[in-house]
This record gives sequence, C-alpha cells and structure tokens, in this order.
Amino acid sequence: MKGSKNIIMVVLGVLIIVIGILVVYFNISYSPLKNNFKSDFKALDTEKNMKNEYFTKEDFSDFPDAIVKYMENNNFIGKEKMGYTYMGYENVGMDTIISTI
Repeated sequence: MKGSKNIIMVVLGVLIIVIGILVVYFNISYSPLKNNFKSDFKALDTEKNMKNEYFTKEDFSDFPDAIVKYMENNNFIGKEKMGYTYMGYENVGMDTIISTI
C-alpha cells in the first residue's frame, strides 16, 4: 500500500513539473519571426502618416468600373483611409477556395 502511494506521488509530481515546463515554454517569446511581426505591426499601428486622409473618387479612378461602383455604393468615398484591414473567413472549405481561383 505504501509503495503504490509513493508511485502515485512520483507520477503526480512529474506531471506537475511537465505542465509547469509547458506553461513556461509557451509564454516565452522565442520565435524571431513572431517578434519581427509584432514589432512591424506595432510600427504600422503607431504610424500617423495617413491621419486625416480621406478616400476620394479620384483614388479609385484607375480601377475598373465595378470596383468604383462598389466603393461608391458602400460609402467608402469620404471615409478615413486605413493603414491595414482584417478579413476573417468562416466556414470556407477547400472546394470553395478552388472554385474561386
């Protein structure tokens, strides 16, 4: 009985140590690519060179008519210009991606 209790305690101790190591490992910033991305994004986010610039119809004059019409219909004209955007895709399967290529 005493031997099995010691084995359980050793296994439990090893499990706690492994979980602790994993928690520390995943919280350390170890990836140079990840660090470069974060610094680039921070620089982009803090840039003020596009402040107070607004979309005009002339911004889209070189685009096809369908895009110009889309920008007008969705009220982009007169909106403040943005430095970046996020596009989220949900429930998109490979068949959808391949059929649109």
